[in-house]
Amino acid sequence: MVSSRVAVAVFAALGASVAVAQRTDAPDAGPTFAVPPPDGGSRPPRLPPPPRQADGGLVQWRPLDAGPFPWRGADGGLSFGPGSLPTRLEPAKALFAEARKPDLDCEKLLAGRARFGLWPAAWPVQDIKANRDEIVRIARCAEQLEYFFFLKDLGETLIRGAQEDGHPELLARAQLGLGQTDDAQQTLSTWLKKRPDDPHLLVTLGKVECRLGRWVPCLDAGQKAEAAAAKLEGPESNAVKNRALKYQARAQAHLGKLDEALVAADAAEALGGEVGDLDDVRTLVLEAKATGLLTEFSVAPQLALGTYHLFGKARGTRPLVELSLTRVAPGTAQYRVEIEVPGVTTRLASAAVAKPGRAQKLDLHPPLRNELDVRQVRAPKPAQVDVVVFTVEGNREVLRKSFPTMLQPRDYLPLHVYTSKDRRMHSLVNDYLGAWVTPNVPAIDAFLKDAKKRAPRQTFAGTQRETVPQVKALYEELQARGMSYVMDPYVVEVDGVKGQRTRLPSEVLETTNAQCLEGAILYATLLEAIGLRPSIIRVPGHAFVGWGSGGKDGTSAPPTYFLETTMTHDAPFELAMERATKSFEEASALNAATVVSIPELREAGITAQPYDR
Repeated sequence: MVSSRVAVAVFAALGASVAVAQRTDAPDAGPTFAVPPPDGGSRPPRLPPPPRQADGGLVQWRPLDAGPFPWRGADGGLSFGPGSLPTRLEPAKALFAEARKPDLDCEKLLAGRARFGLWPAAWPVQDIKANRDEIVRIARCAEQLEYFFFLKDLGETLIRGAQEDGHPELLARAQLGLGQTDDAQQTLSTWLKKRPDDPHLLVTLGKVECRLGRWVPCLDAGQKAEAAAAKLEGPESNAVKNRALKYQARAQAHLGKLDEALVAADAAEALGGEVGDLDDVRTLVLEAKATGLLTEFSVAPQLALGTYHLFGKARGTRPLVELSLTRVAPGTAQYRVEIEVPGVTTRLASAAVAKPGRAQKLDLHPPLRNELDVRQVRAPKPAQVDVVVFTVEGNREVLRKSFPTMLQPRDYLPLHVYTSKDRRMHSLVNDYLGAWVTPNVPAIDAFLKDAKKRAPRQTFAGTQRETVPQVKALYEELQARGMSYVMDPYVVEVDGVKGQRTRLPSEVLETTNAQCLEGAILYATLLEAIGLRPSIIRVPGHAFVGWGSGGKDGTSAPPTYFLETTMTHDAPFELAMERATKSFEEASALNAATVVSIPELREAGITAQPYDR
């Protein structure tokens, strides 16, 4: 966390946790092997990709590679078949040449998406060894620009090719950047057993320990790294010492050694290099000296009304504000922390007991005001998060801070979040779709009152065999009302999160038009309202609805019927079912169909938006 300045926690904004970024073992959507590897090497291991993860999370789609799919070669690298490898290596050789220039410009070096089609795993061992220093420089540029996926590829490639000279700290730093903290610790543990005095490994260990809030090990690793850096030369030695001193400064501040922290920060700045976060450390220390408290905040850059109610329910969700309090004055003290977003939330008061050398962490998520009319929030608008800390004894105000955030309307649906600045994304939409499926609003009740006149026996009660006629009744009622398909809205990106405006079912019924996802959500809402077990089916660039034959007996069943909702306007119901079934079968054959089970989301705590309309 960063003192005084908002740590822009993209995952905190919309409920996605850093743990999500650790799921690198998600099955890919690559092609099925139909022929043996051309070079006799072994096939890369491939997990069987179910359409839905066991924990209810979604498989993230990945476009099929335009070039030949790689297989493992004899040296552990990837082979692309006869004649293709030299073509792949030409861009890499050009990159190596640029990396040799003394006035290296990282932005220029790694500009353009073509850089990330380099396939470092395909580079032969001899090329890795011959260009080790260049690859290290490229990797450090990738870290500087926070291209963590590319950095991870380069780190693994260096270890494979250069082995003992492979700079494994680069892999660990990539893993840490991607939120794979356990993997980073394992990488460092493995290599520190072989090279216990390696300054690069030690300073990276300091970064990991600081990230985890383990301040004594962080300080120890930083001091060892500073001492070990003496065996390096010139700018490289100064760069390691700079980082080591920064970690020491942060650790000493949290351990109550405030003067020592300022000395370490000044020493780090004197070495040059990365100094951007030293002002944060100094502010942290100066505030601690004035208040007797060391406080760090992580504030969500967005308050999304459509998902705000899911804190503590959706997988890995985080609060509006995370606060860490550490007492640097002698003795233990009790505090009261109050938080409010004026005009949006109520004022929430929380108690905290702060002790020297031990952080008290609070999750602060104030409820929305009862009188807040979410329908009036039709566009993003700036808001302010106010936090005040009081002593319990004497009710003395210790600290007051305000942080900016962006209030997002209830129809803002988060789609993806970037896990790295080299534009790799994790899907958010699948965990949040359940909030848009809203069966308990008056508009849905009114619609069903008319639609049931078309159902068998004019009721939505019935056996499993009657689910199809009941869905047909919904379809024909929507068709009679003139429901039509409109193009999808633009996707917008805010603070590393991609989202789109997705209207709720009541609004879709009012306007009688829907883009594909809105239509799928509307049908899922209606199916849930009549007691069926709907799923939203996502295939690349499209969505439709499905439901299981298990129907109303309460048993869980995968969807066996599918409906293309964009055909509601003028196509027969049977044709819409046939088209959706074919789409699902084709996408499933490519492992590109994702089933979002609404009942399973409900079981996981993903509830409908708690608004009347």
